[in-house]
Amino acid sequence: MKNSLQIFILLRNTIPFIFEKKLVLVIIAIFSFSNIDAQLESKSYTIPAPVKVNLSDIKEDWKPSLQNMEMPVPGSTSKRGKLLELKEINENKYPRKKKNTKDGIQKSGDEGFNLYIEQAFKANNYMNRVPNDNDLAINNDGQLISVINSSILIYDTNADTVQIQQLSFDAFASVLEIPNTKFDPRVLYDAENDKFILMMLNGFAADNSKIIFGFSETNDATGLWNLYAIPGNPLNNNRWSDFPMIVMTDKDVFLTINLIIPDVSWQEGFEETIVWQINKESGYTGQELETFMYQNFTYEDKPLRNLCPIKNGTEKFDSELYFLSNRNFAESNDTIFLVHLQGEGDDAEIIVKPIISPQAYFVPPQARQPENRFFDTNDARVLSALKQNNKIQFVQNCLDTATGNASILHGIIEDFNTENPTMRAVIFSDTLEYGYPNISYIGSGDESDQTIITVNHSSNKVYSGWSAFVYNDDGEYSERFSVKEGVNYVLPFGINTSQRWGDYMGSQRKYNEEGVVWAVGSFGNIIRRHSTWVARLSLNKGFPASQTNISDKVNIVKVFPNPSLEFVNIEFSLEKPENLNFNLYDLQGKLVKKILNEHTKKGMNNFSFNMNPLPAGIYILQIESKDQLIISQKIIKQ
Repeated sequence: MKNSLQIFILLRNTIPFIFEKKLVLVIIAIFSFSNIDAQLESKSYTIPAPVKVNLSDIKEDWKPSLQNMEMPVPGSTSKRGKLLELKEINENKYPRKKKNTKDGIQKSGDEGFNLYIEQAFKANNYMNRVPNDNDLAINNDGQLISVINSSILIYDTNADTVQIQQLSFDAFASVLEIPNTKFDPRVLYDAENDKFILMMLNGFAADNSKIIFGFSETNDATGLWNLYAIPGNPLNNNRWSDFPMIVMTDKDVFLTINLIIPDVSWQEGFEETIVWQINKESGYTGQELETFMYQNFTYEDKPLRNLCPIKNGTEKFDSELYFLSNRNFAESNDTIFLVHLQGEGDDAEIIVKPIISPQAYFVPPQARQPENRFFDTNDARVLSALKQNNKIQFVQNCLDTATGNASILHGIIEDFNTENPTMRAVIFSDTLEYGYPNISYIGSGDESDQTIITVNHSSNKVYSGWSAFVYNDDGEYSERFSVKEGVNYVLPFGINTSQRWGDYMGSQRKYNEEGVVWAVGSFGNIIRRHSTWVARLSLNKGFPASQTNISDKVNIVKVFPNPSLEFVNIEFSLEKPENLNFNLYDLQGKLVKKILNEHTKKGMNNFSFNMNPLPAGIYILQIESKDQLIISQKIIKQ
């Protein structure tokens, strides 16, 4: 008898219904330390053939936005109020300290921790929506999709040109004729099929809740998409769908989502997390979608909340699917739940393993900004995870008890597919506040465990931006690499006392380039709003991250002609006078020429130089002040 939780299919209910079949799975617990009785149910749905849209043909974009500006009711007994009470309890137990009272994460001085940025740019414009909800995907040809909580941006990273500068969700999905608020975007690149998958939610009520899925027909995101509307209230029990997370296997895309009771906060109204299984090939070819929806993921009769699907590191997609969950709505806890979904549909089997973490996790406090401003940090849910070399690495929000700051936890589960997996974990201890982390594989080859953790940062002295940490094969962490620093605090929306910080940020390994990850996060801009910043992070070429924190106080007006045979012009404006260096690099980060050092006046400036001495190719022009990179611009010599 195995020391694991085994699930057997006992009954299939074949109630005739045009769109659904019901499958009942009864769980028999065989854990040596626990007896569990639970049920997992599955229904199949046929989603009608899609509506097609060519993004290049969209000319009209109304960009609607509606957000409630009221504060939560004081003294509320809702889960929202209870979450704030938990935060207050932890803030009293672990007050903020001026200095760290314990050793932080183990850091290495190894020069192998060099992190480089070859490209970085300001992406989606702010469109009066919070939180930012950053995510991205990039194909093998360098076409990148960046999404936030209101818009889609498609960018050609090879030509450094925006193909669609900004397209609202309303315009993207208008052909579906469901004109409700669209939110919570997620996007994936399917490297095996060379296509994109983009999804978002629609509506905050049971009668209008939909899950919108878009499948690109080709690898060109500006071309044809097949759009589907999946029911957001699939059980017809007055619920709506919230907080999606997606991952791919060889044949399917899986979506985890929370079902919420209408007209109450998501904290109070949470009922359960469900999982959708959707065939990718049907989506790419524009056929009806055959889907399965799984429900009743429980442990000891309690729902497993916010199932985080685990993506692959370098391993090819297969039919094995894992999820992580925790007790994210507890003051503190030490249990991580590993959920294994084997097979699909009628043949599905589930194994649930509770794993005790050696490091407890805690509900994080609100994160500080300068000027006595704060960010809402939500709860301690798992936000991103990957599997590589028989290990699962994951990241989540947490509290750093050594400093009292909002922080993150990085966990490593070893031998996860055995009966007795082990786990180690560390909380990042620093003077900064951290929140909403993501993790992606950045190693070379299949044997490495090297990952990159990207995370939002702020403090009472540091404007909000985002950073990266590298975790190596020796179990050590790099120093913090600042990818983008903010230039102002972020104002709360309406009359709220704290601003939403993000909910999530995105990162993706570049599948055809070893040691490269593209990531996206947010930063506080000059007008005190969230802005979006995308960066290419590399271990083996480009420019040191410490030198590529590009200033938001500069506006590039025009680069012309580009490509060029001879002279190229860069028009830009400065907010204040600066002594600037104008340097030219190749794509490996090697200095080609120190072109000019000059005091530059405030306002509009034009810099030009002759490219005739250069061989044909791609170069990076960097304009730097004493302590900050002002401009990093790709220049092409014909």
